[in-house]
Amino acid sequence: MFFNYLCNIFPVKRTYFQWVDTLRLIKYPINTMRNVIPLIFIYILCSCSRLVAPPQVPVSSFNQKDDLSKSEQLALNLKKTIDEELSCKKLLATAHNKSNPLRVWSKIKFLERCEPKGVSIEDLFENRDKYPSWTYDNLYRVVLEKSHSLEHKLQAAVLLTDSFKTQKEREAHLKKYITLAESNKKDTSALFDKLVEVAPRYNKEVTDENIFSVARDNERNRRFNTARKLYRKIIKNKDSSLEDKVKAWDRLRFSFKLSRDKESYRKSTRALVLFLRKFPKDDFAREMNAKYSNILARIYWTQGNYSRARRVIKDVLNLEDIPLSHKIDSNYHLGGIYEDLRRYSNSIYHYKKAYELVLESKVEHKHQESILWNIGWYYYKRKKFNDAIEWLAKYKPNEGETYEYRFLFWQAQSYKKLGNNVKYLEILERVRNEDNLGYYGQIAYMNGPALPPLDPSISDHDSQADALSWAIYLENDKLTQKILDSMDEVDLIEFYHGKYYDKLIFKYFSLPIEKRDEYLSKSALYAYPLAYKEDFIKSNQSKRVPTELLMAIARQESAFNRYARSPADAFGLLQLIPVRAKELSRRYKIPYKDFYDLYEPQTNISLSSRLLDQLMRRQKGNFIHFVASYNAGETPVRRWKKTFRRFNDLEFIEEIPYSETRKYVKLVARNLLVYKRLLANKEFKITNNFFRNGY
Repeated sequence: MFFNYLCNIFPVKRTYFQWVDTLRLIKYPINTMRNVIPLIFIYILCSCSRLVAPPQVPVSSFNQKDDLSKSEQLALNLKKTIDEELSCKKLLATAHNKSNPLRVWSKIKFLERCEPKGVSIEDLFENRDKYPSWTYDNLYRVVLEKSHSLEHKLQAAVLLTDSFKTQKEREAHLKKYITLAESNKKDTSALFDKLVEVAPRYNKEVTDENIFSVARDNERNRRFNTARKLYRKIIKNKDSSLEDKVKAWDRLRFSFKLSRDKESYRKSTRALVLFLRKFPKDDFAREMNAKYSNILARIYWTQGNYSRARRVIKDVLNLEDIPLSHKIDSNYHLGGIYEDLRRYSNSIYHYKKAYELVLESKVEHKHQESILWNIGWYYYKRKKFNDAIEWLAKYKPNEGETYEYRFLFWQAQSYKKLGNNVKYLEILERVRNEDNLGYYGQIAYMNGPALPPLDPSISDHDSQADALSWAIYLENDKLTQKILDSMDEVDLIEFYHGKYYDKLIFKYFSLPIEKRDEYLSKSALYAYPLAYKEDFIKSNQSKRVPTELLMAIARQESAFNRYARSPADAFGLLQLIPVRAKELSRRYKIPYKDFYDLYEPQTNISLSSRLLDQLMRRQKGNFIHFVASYNAGETPVRRWKKTFRRFNDLEFIEEIPYSETRKYVKLVARNLLVYKRLLANKEFKITNNFFRNGY
């Protein structure tokens, strides 16, 4: 590594003047030949062991018979190493090749496949800190397969555990080596401690200290009855603190939501609220009372029980000394309830009261944009377009926040209603230009100019003489992702070419807005990668569900993380819930055993494409209705279709009462248009029919 570093300072091919400039950079002046001689020696060493960069052409384009360069021959050998086609002799030579940036990896591959002589695997394991961390998993596997020392095997087994993606795999791995240790009468404490860390339900004794984690692990594994018994035990325990009781009660009630038992979810939430009301003088209890009362009110509201919902919220507003944030929530929810009841004067009163409290608090509130929007939207629906423009124009994003173009878009629509076509077109053009890949920026093309296609290409990875460049070149995604995880500074282009799509999207959205815009100006693929494209095409079991729609939903649901699991227990690329997966599996004869199968892209896509096909047929191809149904279920969508039939499609979307579903429909529509533009080779028009089979 030291010589490689020096080689970066002293590259082999340099002009005389470049050498002079380099020597001037040395910390201590070179005044005599005595100083120069060591540098010449270092230069000679570097020229003998300099690492090489990957070739400029794919490894598939040449073969052993060609007159290959050093880099091309290395590429061929490494590709054959991955395919397990390289002989042990050549594999060993590749591992000793000083120009190979993957030397350590090659060495471990040699140990995996061949029978090394004079090499102590145990010594390599003991001295692993000398090697890059991204080689550790491979080394641990070598120890498990080849070491003659059971002690070293058991140590490696513990360390390898974290490399597995799912809890099921980690548990199976640890149980295997616990059994091995027990059969050989070896100490299993380290393995068992790791098993308990991975899956707390394996604790031999449930204590006050570990009971919550044991319950949570049972809940995560959908063993709801066991989890609930433990949560109730915490709640009933006289020694449990009020905070611990509330924490356990929160999970207890939510477990009913996960198992789709809506009535028990409501009852347990109400029981928690009644419990908290027993402590009117406790600050924590009052705050939690306000929090869960608002949640309970939303449950009643969702069920259509408006009178109970209002009563619960008014109880919150009567509480003394609760944070303003909860009063804002309460007024915001009351505004929505009265709006559903068409008691518009009450509705606007509470929305404006919530807005006043936001201004009073001088602290950013999670609903402040929605409150301002609801006031402007109230006036738009009442055809008071000047008032709508006035309130919508009050919106100002906080520093560092993404601009909410719905405020501008609906200002434009208000100007159109007033007959001010000049202002309408002026604002619409601004939205198109500034929000080019956003929902409003693309919908602003409706009945207007054609939406241009997007370039589906991205810059090539700038190959260097390093391990990451070689892993990307060889398309070894697992190795690439290990290397990326070990690095502190990584460019987004490397995540893209390493097919680390979920990390790419996460890193993209963690950047400042200006930097994000800079990346998107180069390629839309930084934020909208064409991930798992072949899987989406091959595993799609519906003729009516387009590829771009599947990709649009996966982009929103999981950011293309095949191992994603939501708090609501939805799994995989398209976030399917186990109950629905089981139904679809039986009906369409798609193999499915348990929720872990949903981590497989092919299974997840096959089942989800069938679900989408069902929803599209039942909703007569209406994009808004079937996408909302995918997110919120069909029952509320049926209610909304009756209530909002007087609105056009764009207005209907804004009227969806569930904020999560409303946002979801917009984002899936945004993604769909982006992927349609990426997969199209020409511009296309968006008409009024877009949401009704026009997509």
